[in-house]
Amino acid sequence: MIPLGESELSLAIGLAAGAYFFRVMYLDFRRYQHIQRHGDTTEAEVIALVPVQDSEYPQRLAGYYPVLRFRTRFGAEVELPYDRVSHDWQMNQRLPVRYLPLQPEQFLLMSRAAHVEDMLLTGLLVSGTCVVLSICLYLL
Repeated sequence: MIPLGESELSLAIGLAAGAYFFRVMYLDFRRYQHIQRHGDTTEAEVIALVPVQDSEYPQRLAGYYPVLRFRTRFGAEVELPYDRVSHDWQMNQRLPVRYLPLQPEQFLLMSRAAHVEDMLLTGLLVSGTCVVLSICLYLL
């Protein structure tokens, strides 16, 4: 095993962190593109709101995540939780969704679609910052 000094270690950690952040954001963006290209659009209904406690202040409610129900083009009824916690969800709220016909558990809310592209840009900035900072630390 090759011994690493502090500067080499900081470079390796920064590069690994940058690569990891980029990969996570890129894979999410690719999933979004795949659903956009090959998915069907329908309307989902919020059928339940699951409360989520604040991890820092257990007595406080962080928000809710909704359980959505929609019907596929094949007539199957699908009920799935959506992983975004918010106080803005409402029971019986109707939302347009896009899903993969053969994998309806792979879906996205059309109202959140624009945020995915923003997330990719954020991922690029964070990963680039990690790489630049690690190189700067290495050169110091």
